[in-house]
Amino acid sequence: MRTFFLLPLLLMGLASATTLEVLQVYQPVSLHGTDMDHEFEGEHIQARVFSVPMVLGGAMPENLVAAISKPLRMPPVDNYKVKECNLLVLYRIELHASLEEEIIVVTFDLTRMKAHEDVELPVRTVLELSIVALKTTLTEYHQSENDPIKVRVAIEGTTAKNASLKDLSGKFVIRN
Repeated sequence: MRTFFLLPLLLMGLASATTLEVLQVYQPVSLHGTDMDHEFEGEHIQARVFSVPMVLGGAMPENLVAAISKPLRMPPVDNYKVKECNLLVLYRIELHASLEEEIIVVTFDLTRMKAHEDVELPVRTVLELSIVALKTTLTEYHQSENDPIKVRVAIEGTTAKNASLKDLSGKFVIRN
């Protein structure tokens, strides 16, 4: 009888637990299908960086960074039924993050990249918005009592046609 009660307790002790948090994630969002535009770097474009609450767990801030590229569907209304709004998803740009020697390395992989037919934005603008989303997400996440977050952005998978996008690579530090 004692074995019957001890076995479940033992098994629960072996189960690994993950802390789940509700965090604000900022994403580069397409405004296609709406009558809205937003000023970004002196131009009016049909895109903007918006925050989305998400439940996240696991390796942080790596999973937080990866969430920037998660699919986003805004609720449809009578004359708005857009299936996907996240520009990284629409342009098939992959986003990866890893921690290397106390630096978060964020890679935008353009290997599978393809401009979306319904969205009229240059890839450079999509990447610039995505980097703003990255900086804003990490700034909101960072606690002032913690060490600064060091970030290196890499652009990979470019071709001869879009090699100039590599100049968006760089480093920055998040402090509060």
